[in-house]
Amino acid sequence: MVAEQQFEQFNQSVSPVVNLKLLESHYERGWFNSQARAVFGTQNVSESVPKEYHFIFDHHIDHGFLPLKSTQIYSTLFTDEPVIRAELGGEAKEVKLLESNTMLQGNGDVVSMVTMPALVFTDVENHAVLQWQNSQGEVNVKQNGALMSTGLAVPQVKLETDQGQIIVQSIGLEIELQQGVTDLMEGKENLTVAELRLAGTQPPVVKLEGIKVKGNHQVSADNLTIAMKMALQQVAVGKDYYGPGYGELELRHWHTESLGKIIKALVESRQQGPTQFNLVMLAMLMQYGVTLLNNAPEIAINHLSFETKDGKIQGELQVKMEEFNARSLFNPWLLLND
Repeated sequence: MVAEQQFEQFNQSVSPVVNLKLLESHYERGWFNSQARAVFGTQNVSESVPKEYHFIFDHHIDHGFLPLKSTQIYSTLFTDEPVIRAELGGEAKEVKLLESNTMLQGNGDVVSMVTMPALVFTDVENHAVLQWQNSQGEVNVKQNGALMSTGLAVPQVKLETDQGQIIVQSIGLEIELQQGVTDLMEGKENLTVAELRLAGTQPPVVKLEGIKVKGNHQVSADNLTIAMKMALQQVAVGKDYYGPGYGELELRHWHTESLGKIIKALVESRQQGPTQFNLVMLAMLMQYGVTLLNNAPEIAINHLSFETKDGKIQGELQVKMEEFNARSLFNPWLLLND
């Protein structure tokens, strides 16, 4: 019963986050293993594309003789949509998009190993081809969701269009999150990219090598602070080389409560279609955006440094929003007296 309840809670929580709606949910419980299936549908991708696409999440749950054995869940995400199968070059009846192996520990911790098979996505109408190689990831959740860590490794992603080609090599992403004093989680992130190659229909070819981004965000009762350190080993433009480069970005005094409400409205309103989404976001920005700005948020770029063939570029920048009369945003005549 607990596994079945967790399955339903998972389906309901996933829907708004990935902008899909839950169409069907089935759970067949057995003595030592159970089968589950959830069918999700796309939600109003655009007003000009009324077509609804379906994605199927199948789960084989091996719970053995509880509580002597940890529960293991084998999951597969696939689609049987003819249009998507054609775009992915699939001749089979189904196209597998993701596989995961999840272990539920006795203490409540969850460990998931995720694999995304290599796929080629072809957009005939826009003359674009997107492909990525076999990718792997790991998700660890502890203390009932209070602590979470994620790692993802993608060997290569390639996009080809009439305008040229973009190739990203060896992408690595690590995220650690923990529950803070508010609904917003805090933690740190680490992104690495070995090479980003941009090739247009005409030379030169641009290559960015050794990209590293380290960030952390802290949440207090009133404010969110984000700090990021960015490094670039080298930039090649044809036969010209630049770098290395370095910079730090800080976002300070961002009102936590207002930001949380805007994010929550953003997630929830995505299910209501593009027109309703725009109206809801405008209303939320009018209601909470002013409070956010009146909290005197700051954006700072520190220790900016970049080597060129003519010397080093250095600089710093700080932008701070001062408190203002919010009514003037909606009544231009008040600007004359402010």
